[in-house]
Amino acid sequence: TVCGADWETASGTLRADADAVDAIVRSGAATRDDRIFVREHGVTTHLPLLREAFPDAAVLPVVVRTSASDMQLLVLRKTLTPFLRDGGLVILSMDLSHYKSPADAAHDDARTLPVLARMDATSLRGLDIDTPRGAALFLALVRDLGSLRGVVLDHSDSGAIRGLPDAPCTSYATMLFSR
Repeated sequence: TVCGADWETASGTLRADADAVDAIVRSGAATRDDRIFVREHGVTTHLPLLREAFPDAAVLPVVVRTSASDMQLLVLRKTLTPFLRDGGLVILSMDLSHYKSPADAAHDDARTLPVLARMDATSLRGLDIDTPRGAALFLALVRDLGSLRGVVLDHSDSGAIRGLPDAPCTSYATMLFSR
């Protein structure tokens, strides 16, 4: 599902990429539904930051459903790639381990993060991530754009962030993918 609405942020409007939205909807790979995005923290968290860093950018929020078929992902990827070739930025907002002890989350993430860093979409099954289909699309896109590897810049969990180091947590990582 794609969002074609502009976003109002504290620092101004972040405009939607209308051409990309139209192309994706015409391709049949996704539908447009602006309503679901206002509740999606994986999108709303990043948009104000993007507006600050790239005030003239056009954005295309995408939510990838677990039920998305391989064909839908392929068509979406082939439709998106031309819009990204001239300096596009791809961000995947995805939780890692959910509702686990910090030790269990760290154990599972020790398996997940190298798979992501190697850009190994064939090994995503069985990892504790909340959007394996979104991760598959992301890895394919960054590979198509010339990325060769990913590097973990930061890794933490919600308990550590909130000052509750022993509480059940959801874990997160910040990674950068480059040539």
